[in-house]
Amino acid sequence: AGYYFSWASMSNDGFYSRDPSYDVDETSVFGKLAFSPDERSEAMVSVNSVTSDNSLPTSLPVVGGQLLSDIEPGFDRRSNINLPTASFHQEELRLTSSYSRELGAGVSFTNTFGYRDIQYKFEESGDIIGAPFDLIANTLMMYPFSLQTDEEVYYEEARLALGAVPGGLDDELLVGASYERTTGFRAGDLIYTDAVTFGIPLDFLDPVVPQRSDWEYDPFGGDEYSLGSLGLYFQYQLAPVARVELTASGRYDRLRMENAETFQTGQPDIDATFEAFSPKVSALLRVLEAAEAGRLGAVDVNLYATYSEAFKPPRTPSALNVAGTDPPLDPEDIASYEVGVKTALADGRARFAATYFNMTRDGIVVSTRQGPFFLPSNAGGQDFQGLEGEAAWGPTSALTLAGNAVFYYNRFGDFVIQTSGGDTDLTGNRLPLVPDRIFNLGASLEPIEDVGLTAGLKRVGDRFVDQLNVLPLDAYTLLDASVWWSPGPVRVTVSARNLLDHRYFTSGDTSLAESVEIGAPRQLAISVSFTND
Repeated sequence: AGYYFSWASMSNDGFYSRDPSYDVDETSVFGKLAFSPDERSEAMVSVNSVTSDNSLPTSLPVVGGQLLSDIEPGFDRRSNINLPTASFHQEELRLTSSYSRELGAGVSFTNTFGYRDIQYKFEESGDIIGAPFDLIANTLMMYPFSLQTDEEVYYEEARLALGAVPGGLDDELLVGASYERTTGFRAGDLIYTDAVTFGIPLDFLDPVVPQRSDWEYDPFGGDEYSLGSLGLYFQYQLAPVARVELTASGRYDRLRMENAETFQTGQPDIDATFEAFSPKVSALLRVLEAAEAGRLGAVDVNLYATYSEAFKPPRTPSALNVAGTDPPLDPEDIASYEVGVKTALADGRARFAATYFNMTRDGIVVSTRQGPFFLPSNAGGQDFQGLEGEAAWGPTSALTLAGNAVFYYNRFGDFVIQTSGGDTDLTGNRLPLVPDRIFNLGASLEPIEDVGLTAGLKRVGDRFVDQLNVLPLDAYTLLDASVWWSPGPVRVTVSARNLLDHRYFTSGDTSLAESVEIGAPRQLAISVSFTND
């Protein structure tokens, strides 16, 4: 039996602005109890509670493909012109339990149960800003809103594993079923003073928010939704000849969605059902096994290949609308394959892996922003392919070095967004926010007992913020580090992100390139955990 408990808290005043009223506060508590009811079974119960309150900084406006801070020096790139009351609040409670039991030789049963209670609340947030811009009058448009979502999620999964029996075949069969039930309510208000744009015009050099008596409200949402997801799956693994393992698996999913639009006359109740079978096959070839030790010590070399299919419903339950309100949307089809090699050298102290992957998504549903509104439509396909490589080496028991490199070629396939104002052809464009190169280097060191240090360096290549490939974002480098001290069952960790306080951009308006999001500045976090094994 054993138990684990941790508590973590993070606070960062003046996160994005010189004004200390803009801050981030987060508290997380996690506890886990593992025990064995008898010699043939194991059980686990865990609870995790997170409460987070965050300020909502506005994006950095982009006008004609240029940062507003570059066009107008009087506008600070870290300026936060959001409403003074803007905030994002999140509460989440997670409960998880699992029970597994050996039923006989090579036969085991596992049951998992999960529960989540979640609340997301945007309070009078004007973090969405954009056109129309007027550089002479120094104005832009803010699109404020309030939105609260409350959800409860129940998850149940049971599976039976039939493993290899001594003296019998090496085949293994896994069968299982899962059911997830999500219920929730979502409602909010658009806040505006301009009835044409449904926004609030602001002077970005001297942002004075109109008094509340001038605010207008347009309620949206009122969605009382539910999702019932049933999954049936199997996995069959066999070794037809020495050094070769084959796996065939599949999953049948049936999703039942319902949504009652409580704000609409008559409170219409809409439902939709989606179902699909998703297959997956893979093969593993053990070229060299550890038992065949050479001058480099024990060596493992494995080659593998995998092919799989999946699907994605075109809407979430809360996005179901009355028939005829929106154009009909089809589910998205996903197909992917990958091939790779994994190698372990020097009795496992050195590792190397390389993978090539290719994935296509067809029938993607996109949301195009028009003012404060996001309009969905089926548009086409996207192609993802790339090569990933990673290596790790432990020259001593106290030092570990690791690194990986990723080379992507992710592009729009045949992709046309059809709107009443005309078609937008994105065929061949780079995908928004996806770099072609990512590099990581990391190290961990334990110089003395109960003390450790880690460091990580990440290099992210350039990318476009928007689907039209109008606004490029520069490459950036981040340095993260941490130090921990573990006297007995207590462990204290101090970690830093973006230690050099590097300026970078993470995301932005992927539809129209009217804004970008500034990456987090240097952050410090302290966590304390207690464990007893």
